[in-house]
Amino acid sequence: MTPPLSLTELGQAYRQGTTTPRQVVEELLERIHKLNPLLNAFVSLAPQALDEAQRAEQELRAGLDRGTLHGIPIGVKDNIEVAGLPLTGGSRRLLLHPQQDAPLVAALRQRGAIVLGKTHLLEFAYGETHPELGATRHPWDPRRTSGGSSGGSAAAVAAHLVSLALGTDTGGSVRIPAAYCGVFGYKPSYTLWSREGILPLSDSLDHPGLLSLSAAEAIQVVEALGGPQVSPPRLRELRLALPQEHWEGLEPEVEQATQEFLDALREAGASLYPISLPSLKEAVPRLLDLIAPEASLVHQQWLETSTKGYAPGTLRLLRKGFEVPAVVYLAAQRWRQQLTRELLEVLQTHDALLSPTVGWLAPVEDPSLDDPRGAEEAYRTAPYNLTGLPAASLPLATSTFPAGLQVAGATDQGVLGVALVLEELRGPFPFKEVI
Repeated sequence: MTPPLSLTELGQAYRQGTTTPRQVVEELLERIHKLNPLLNAFVSLAPQALDEAQRAEQELRAGLDRGTLHGIPIGVKDNIEVAGLPLTGGSRRLLLHPQQDAPLVAALRQRGAIVLGKTHLLEFAYGETHPELGATRHPWDPRRTSGGSSGGSAAAVAAHLVSLALGTDTGGSVRIPAAYCGVFGYKPSYTLWSREGILPLSDSLDHPGLLSLSAAEAIQVVEALGGPQVSPPRLRELRLALPQEHWEGLEPEVEQATQEFLDALREAGASLYPISLPSLKEAVPRLLDLIAPEASLVHQQWLETSTKGYAPGTLRLLRKGFEVPAVVYLAAQRWRQQLTRELLEVLQTHDALLSPTVGWLAPVEDPSLDDPRGAEEAYRTAPYNLTGLPAASLPLATSTFPAGLQVAGATDQGVLGVALVLEELRGPFPFKEVI
C-alpha cells in the first residue's frame, strides 16, 4: 500500500490532518529501501528529508502555507545540484559536493517541496549506464529498462516513490523514459527554467524537465514556479497537426494505442490534419552534429587530465565529438533555425503537433546514441530540443507496457493546455504495482 502521491490528494490530506508530511516521507523512505534494490532508481537519499518534512508539518500547523508544493516529496536527477548531496552525473569520473541548490531546486524548496534523494541516469546524461552503477529497471517489469537518460526520475514517479521528479532533456531524455514508464514528461521551452547548477551536456540543446503523475500536476508545478497560467482549450475547437514523418515505422502496439486515441479525438470533435515536414527526417543527424562537439568541449579538460572513471561507451562518444568539423557544426546551427521557422509556420494555424513519443515500448536495454536504434529512439523528440519549443509525453495504455503520445507547440501554456484536454479525454492512467 502506497500513500496518496498526487499533489491534490496530499494537499487535502495535509490540510485536513489525515496525514502529515513526516508520515508520508517515512512511508516513502521505507518504500524506497524496499524497491530500490530492484529498480536502482535512486543513487542517494537526503539525510535531511525527515527534518524538512517535520518543518513543513510545523509550518502548516502554524498557518504558514507555501501552496501547492508544500510538503510534496520530489526526486532530483543526479546531474542537478542539491546542497548536501553528492553530485556524480552517473559516473565514476566525478564526485562533487555542492554547497547550494541549483536555482530550480531552490525554487521548489522555497515553495515547500521536500527532496528525498538523487535519481539515477545515463552517464553524464549521454553515453550509457556506467557498468559499475547498473541500469535503472522498469517499474512494471524489472527485466526492461526505464529509459534514458532521466530513467531514474521516471521510474521513481511511476513506482510511487515520489510525487514529482526533475530530469533533463537534450534529445528526449525526459519524454522517452516518461513514455516507457507511463508517466507525464514535460520538456518546457528553452528559456522557461534556469539551467544554472545543472551539469551541461550540450548547452544549446539542454533543457531541465519534469516527470509527474499527470499533465494536471505538471501545470500546478509550472504555475507554482511563476510560469504562465494555463487555460485549457475547448476540445471541439482544437486543430492538431499530425506530421506524417513521425507516424511511420511504429511497432504494432504503439500504432494501435496511438491510432485508437486519434479516433477518440475525432469522435470528440477535434480536427486532425495530416501534414508533411520532410525536414524532420534530418533532425537526429543534425542533433548529433551539435551534441557531439558541445559535449566534448564540456569534458575536454577532464579528458586531457585522465579518462579513468568514464564508461567505455561514453568515452567513445566524447572522443568522436572532437572529430566533428566546424563547418558541420555551423551548418547544423543554421539548419535548426530553418526547422524552427517551419514548425512555427505550422503552429500559426494549428494548436499543437501530435506524434508517438517513441516508436516502440520499453526495451530491455538503452541503445547508445551512436547506434542506429539509439538515433531512431530520439527521432520524434529531437526536433523540439533543436528548436527549443516545448513538448510533452502523455502516457497511453496498451495491452502490455505504456506508450507515449507527444504534444508539441509554440508556447508552454499552449502545450500544457492541450495536454490537459487530451488527458481528460483519455481518463485515469492505470498504476501497476512493482512485482
